[in-house]
Amino acid sequence: MHTEENKVKNSNAIVLSIDKNFLIPFEVFVSTLIRSISDTSIFHFAILYDAKETPQAIVSRYEEICIKYLPEFKLYDCNDIIPENIVWNATDHVSKATYFRLFSFSLVSDFDFLYYFDLDMLILKNIDDLFEIKIEREIAAVDHYSPKDEIRLHGETGGSYFNAGLLVFNNLLIKNNGFMEKYNKILINERERIKWHDQDVLNIAHKDEWQRLPYYFNATKSLIASIKPNPQEIKIIHYDGWDKPWKVGYSRKYSKLWLDEYHTLFNIKHPIDSNIDFLKVKIKNYLLKIIDKLVRHA
Repeated sequence: MHTEENKVKNSNAIVLSIDKNFLIPFEVFVSTLIRSISDTSIFHFAILYDAKETPQAIVSRYEEICIKYLPEFKLYDCNDIIPENIVWNATDHVSKATYFRLFSFSLVSDFDFLYYFDLDMLILKNIDDLFEIKIEREIAAVDHYSPKDEIRLHGETGGSYFNAGLLVFNNLLIKNNGFMEKYNKILINERERIKWHDQDVLNIAHKDEWQRLPYYFNATKSLIASIKPNPQEIKIIHYDGWDKPWKVGYSRKYSKLWLDEYHTLFNIKHPIDSNIDFLKVKIKNYLLKIIDKLVRHA
């Protein structure tokens, strides 16, 4: 049954955050997620949302998608656990939903490990081996390959910096070591240091104390540019940043993979794929890149 009253049977949960703007990327991602796991029945699927900010009609549509793909799931309303002191700019490419992962373990609490995935990802291959990795620290993630952010957060000597698109929370260690309180304090006391939202909060809280996952589980833009991985080795593409495939078309590396998946899933080309005015797109992307550079250097 696909109800919110499903009894918890599994020790691991896959966690996804939704808002009113990600219906299509959600379905594209979930379709690839289910295809990439040999036995989905061993997982609980936790869907995080804000009941006050997400219209019921949109929530119902998400539920329909979940029923279509997931063996079982539960919706978790995050409204009451998100601190009121969280702020972000109206021009940011993120929403309040990006902060849900910080406090997911307080809601999805009956599981040993939480596997959190961003929705702007595309899974290309089987990822059973991800769930076989022994998680020995509070949190595990993939290196972001961003020396600039390491220095920005940790000073002249640098440090480590991970991307929050794929996270594995060791629930017992997270809760026993009081990380919910730590995250809250950072949001209040370290606001001037925070540029990349919840990702910065996590990197401050877990500085040099996080477990590294293989790079091919979260191939971000900076990772791809830095190490130029063999495309055949990548298991998960992460379209992090403002330039999503459904916004900019083919101007981003590996965008075609997402647009092809959309085409296969819905049996129709994405509007940006079938009706691209290339000159307009190039001008728009050029302006967006300038804005992005200005924001990054602000």
